[in-house]
Amino acid sequence: MKKFVAVLLLAAVLFLLTSCTLDPFEEYENFVMDMDINARIEDALTGVAKGDASPFFERSVESIYYDLENFNEDDYKTGILKQPIREDYTAGNINNYYIDCIRLLLFAIDENRAGNTQKAKLYYDQAMDKYVGAQKLYEQFLVDYGRENIYSY
Repeated sequence: MKKFVAVLLLAAVLFLLTSCTLDPFEEYENFVMDMDINARIEDALTGVAKGDASPFFERSVESIYYDLENFNEDDYKTGILKQPIREDYTAGNINNYYIDCIRLLLFAIDENRAGNTQKAKLYYDQAMDKYVGAQKLYEQFLVDYGRENIYSY
């Protein structure tokens, strides 16, 4: 009887440990932090501003793009809050801003390689606007989930 109760108790503990889900903020925060998205994008912005168009640099920027593309918001809708607080503040929309930023940086790299520095600057400015937009949405995401005092940028 004691073994049965012990096995039942162990099963209950395992169930509790494996059934916990993160809220949408924590899920997206983990994704961004695990991939070191902000630091990598800032490095890419700096490289493009300096005119770096080397194949190695381009591949490192492409790797950010592929990491962002791997984020699937449908995988992150199992959290506590099933509905977004506001439509624009979903993790998927923030992620799309990041993706657009990287696409524009890749265009800027191509223009830098071709020697079209003015076109590269236009793409860079647009990429910077997308990055700033993503950061603003992300900050609002922090506020809406009550995390604005825990994480600051």
